[in-house]
This record gives sequence, structure tokens and C-alpha cells, in this order.
Amino acid sequence: MLLQNNTELQDFSAILYSVIKIPILVIDENGLALFKIADNEIENPINDNREAIFSDIISRSREEFPRTYSSEYLENFLALTVSLPDGQNGFMILGPSIAHVIDESIDSVINRRMSAKEKSLLIKYYKLLPVINYHELIKHGIFIHYILHKEKIDLDSINTADSALQNFHLKIENEYNIQYRDLNYLHRSSFFERHFYSLIKNGETDKLKKLLSVHSLDGEYIVLAKNNPLRSWKNLVICFITISCRAAMEGGLATETTYAISDVFIQKLEELNRIKDVEDLANKVFIDLADRVNSLKKMHYSKLVTRALNYISKNMDKTLTLAQISEQLDVNGSYLSNAFKTEVGISVTEYIMKEKISEAKRMLLFTQFSILDISTALNFYDQSHFTKVFKKFTDQSPKQFRNEHSSSTLWY
Repeated sequence: MLLQNNTELQDFSAILYSVIKIPILVIDENGLALFKIADNEIENPINDNREAIFSDIISRSREEFPRTYSSEYLENFLALTVSLPDGQNGFMILGPSIAHVIDESIDSVINRRMSAKEKSLLIKYYKLLPVINYHELIKHGIFIHYILHKEKIDLDSINTADSALQNFHLKIENEYNIQYRDLNYLHRSSFFERHFYSLIKNGETDKLKKLLSVHSLDGEYIVLAKNNPLRSWKNLVICFITISCRAAMEGGLATETTYAISDVFIQKLEELNRIKDVEDLANKVFIDLADRVNSLKKMHYSKLVTRALNYISKNMDKTLTLAQISEQLDVNGSYLSNAFKTEVGISVTEYIMKEKISEAKRMLLFTQFSILDISTALNFYDQSHFTKVFKKFTDQSPKQFRNEHSSSTLWY
């Protein structure tokens, strides 16, 4: 594509950004930034090493194929050579992006110890970055290269991975047990599936919606019907409907009701002809089941007690007391205490501890947070207090619980 001036190059970059939503920076062969296209200025809060990456890109200026670069903090960059209007070569750099949603598992994929503050800063940073897996990033590179140079290239012809990137993907594979089967479909992490199951079982609709908003099924599984993407999607969704129905029944939903819902949705599924409609229906099934479990758990409670339960659920990371909750709900503490004990069967304080331990169990099973991090996140006085309370409710220490349950393949 012949670009007559920098304005045309900038217009092309702006259109490209509106489609792929990855920040775009164009630099000349001396490393001078010509312009940047992005909604926000995003910098790594721990160690911004883009300058070193850009220097490496310039040093390899003879390599015209798209290349990927990765930092020790999981950031990916895609670099392409562009011909500038003045006859010089420049570089279009897309990034940073990340290949996977990274949250509590930071320690296991970044080869260094970090403080709780550093983890928190990095998690906030990652939430601002576009999520695009490695192979999709390369496909973007192939497409942009063709537009710019009218040259068709394929994946096998690109020397895409430097040693840092290879090590990064090795760590990701080890952490999530991902087996690359082909370039488009991967096995989903068991962490996702177990967390998904837990949220439906406990009727946590809001958390489930959040999970589904950042974890699309698209491009994350092996092919379940070769040469028929629609059939493959339907088979995949049927598998997940089965999983979610098991979770809902374990959460208390009647067997007959659950099977009836499953039958209705699978019949609807078979009538669909578009993959997007299949995915939308799948999300409706999952949310519907979680909603039903949630309603079942609260259907016998008064409005006041339900409000108290919701407040406790949304503030597990805080120090919760009867006085504080009563103040937030604008109700007399003794009245709330009596109503809560009558309807729920246990005191507010005991319920709070019970829920904190339930949340701790999920964190022990589904995250790589240390026991100290978990006790801090749930606002226990210290790790010793957390261990004492945990053992009271489970007859096991947090370490014993994690060792016994987190590696189980029988989580169904």
C-alpha cells in the first residue's frame, strides 16, 4: 500500500486500531516516535521496558516479516516494517497486549517474587490491556503485512518467537495445562472450569457474568467436529450445559427441573445456524441456572435478611461486624441480629466467618495465592488467626485442604 504522507499512514493506523483495539505506535528507523493511536496511555507500573524492545526491533530492521516480542511481565508486542513517505523504513508496533487473562496466578507465570502491592498494581495494569492469544496476534500481523506490502505469507514462514517469547509460552502451558492441538483451538484451563462450576453451584450470578465477559469460549478448545465449526460449537456447549446442570443440582436445584431446562435449551441449540447465536444461548443457560440457584438460596428470607446477605457477599474483603452492617442497612442492630438468627439459623458473625472460609476454599482451589495473601485478602487479623478459623470449620489447615483437593480431577 503506497502511503503518500504521514497523514495517510496515521489515518490507516486509526482505522486499524478501531478494528483490533490494540495500541499502535509508529517510529522511524532511529526510534523517534512519529505518532501513537490509543485511547489511554498505559505503562507497566513495575518495569516499563518498551525502550529495550524497540531498540531490538530497530536492530533487526532487515527482517521485514512480522515479529512478536514479549517481556518478562507477559506483555506481547507485534512489530511490522512500514515504508515511510520520505523513503525511509519505519516500524508499526502493536501493543502491549496479553495472551491470557492473568489475575491471582501472577507468581506462577512470572519468574520472580512480588509484594502484594506489586501484584495488585500488575493485576490492575493487565485489566487495561487487550487480551489476544499468540496465534491471533500473528494472524493480525499477516493481515497487516499483506495490506502494507501486498505480500502473502503464512504462519510457517515467520520466525516469530524469540527466546523470551518461547519461555513465556512454556510457562503459560505449564500453568494452565494447555495442550496446543492446532492453531485455532486449545484446551481450556481446568482452573476456569472448576471456577465456572463453583459459581453456578453457589448461585453467584454477578461473578459468573463477569467471568463470561472476559472468557469467551471462542478459540479456546479443541475441535469437537472436524470440518464443521458450527457442529463443534454445539457439541462444546452441550458439554458445558451438562457441567452447569450438575453444578446447579449440587447447588440445590431439583433434578427434574434441571433436566427439563437442559432439554429445552439443547433443543433450541439444535435449531441455531450461527456460532454467535450458539454462544449467546450458552451464556443464557449458564446465567439462568445460576440465577435459579441464587433464588433458591434466598427465597425463604425476608427483604432485610436478603439485603444483609447481599452486603456480606459483596464485602468479603472488609472487616464485617453486626454494627457496621446495621449502619449500612440503616436498621437497629438487635433487630437485624434476631431476624438473621431466626431466618438463617446462625448468628451474623458466624455466617460471616462461614462465608469467608467458603471464599478461602475457592481461592485455595482456583488461585495460586499464598495462604498469607488469602488471609490478608479476606481481612483476617493474621495468618495464624486465619488458619485457626479455617481449621474450626473444615478440620483441616489451609495447606492440608489445598494439597488434598486442588489437584483432584474429580471436581465434578
